[in-house]
Amino acid sequence: MLMKQFKIVCAADIHGSSLVLARVSGVAREANADLIILAGDIVLHQIYNGFIDLLHAAAKHARCPIIGVAGNHDFWKIAKHFPDNAAYVAGTKKITKKSVIFLHEQEITYKGLKFWGSPYTSVYGNWNYQLPVDKLKFNPSIDTDVLITHSPPAFFNGSITSDNRDIGSEELTVVAESLPQLKLFIFGHNHQGAGYIGRLNNGATIINAACHTEDMRFNPQGIITVTVHNENS
Repeated sequence: MLMKQFKIVCAADIHGSSLVLARVSGVAREANADLIILAGDIVLHQIYNGFIDLLHAAAKHARCPIIGVAGNHDFWKIAKHFPDNAAYVAGTKKITKKSVIFLHEQEITYKGLKFWGSPYTSVYGNWNYQLPVDKLKFNPSIDTDVLITHSPPAFFNGSITSDNRDIGSEELTVVAESLPQLKLFIFGHNHQGAGYIGRLNNGATIINAACHTEDMRFNPQGIITVTVHNENS
């Protein structure tokens, strides 16, 4: 079977920067990407008025859809701020090159690839989408191709902070490595590990796509273009 090359531009932890979003969109357009993935912390706290319009403009400029998850700094209501989201996830609305979709412990199929996403991380300060470690569960389908979470998986350089703490989820590592056809796992949250690229034991590529340093300076290493083989297209 002929396998199609599916090109994805990955980013996370944009933190409301229109300049970073424009860079991501520009990279995707120049690369003729099939998709942009945003792995959480899209805005900064509750400052999102107008930025949601910029997300749609970014997809339009890039000429490819955006699929992402929220993060601990994102306090928006998906049903309110992304009214078409439920229809995209249910498959009753066709995904176009201008679509913007956020997954909340949900899956969606696009061009033969199955994506699953979750915004949740372990408790780390007083933020949104956080749960105690014993309640932090991830339940993607066994045939998931691409995993998108804000939380890092544990035991990788991309999850280690500057003070040598691992803020990744052990549960997430176990779950990701149990997915036999997983090709790509994108996460953020840990700014210190921005730009980290590694592999799980099942061969899937993992990427920390955080786009800011710990002192909130733009870090272009987090904008990563990756190609996956799509044998389902």
